[in-house]
Amino acid sequence: ESLSTPYLSKYMIRSAVQLAQLNLSACGLRDTGLRVIAQALFSQVTIRKLDISRNGITSESGELLAGLVELDRIRDLRLDWNELGQRGMLHICNAMKTSQHLHSLDLSWNGIGTNTLDLNRGKSDGVRRLAEMLKVNTTLWHLNLSANTFTTEDVHEVSEALRHNQTVSSFVLLVTVPSPLAAV
Repeated sequence: ESLSTPYLSKYMIRSAVQLAQLNLSACGLRDTGLRVIAQALFSQVTIRKLDISRNGITSESGELLAGLVELDRIRDLRLDWNELGQRGMLHICNAMKTSQHLHSLDLSWNGIGTNTLDLNRGKSDGVRRLAEMLKVNTTLWHLNLSANTFTTEDVHEVSEALRHNQTVSSFVLLVTVPSPLAAV
């Protein structure tokens, strides 16, 4: 957690400053810092864009992030390059089922696809919840799921869900392919 995180949170609460957007990308927030900042975020009635990418936020903050989505204020949420995993996705996707304001969501580089352990147990819960959410959400326009260790089955499940979705018009799924030079 950054030393300035509590000060920023207190300032936002005490000064009654209403922000339209907040970029805290790569600030070293982690889960602890996000909990501190969240107090102030819940009081922000005008916030529309929140970038908390590259902060080491894990599945531990899934419920907190879902709470931010459920506020129905944020329209653009960047969570890329964190460590949400499948457990974090479960909470976010549940909140997204009823969200009326979130239009753009970046979940790239979060490890939400099926991993080796999941292959032994069957289908990924994170991907299943994502597909369920995409079938019923009516406000999301842009979704970035790049570099999330998706299997072919995961991609198929998401693409089937997108066939039922009438609002997502921008979908990004770039896959990272291991370099042949990496084995040398």
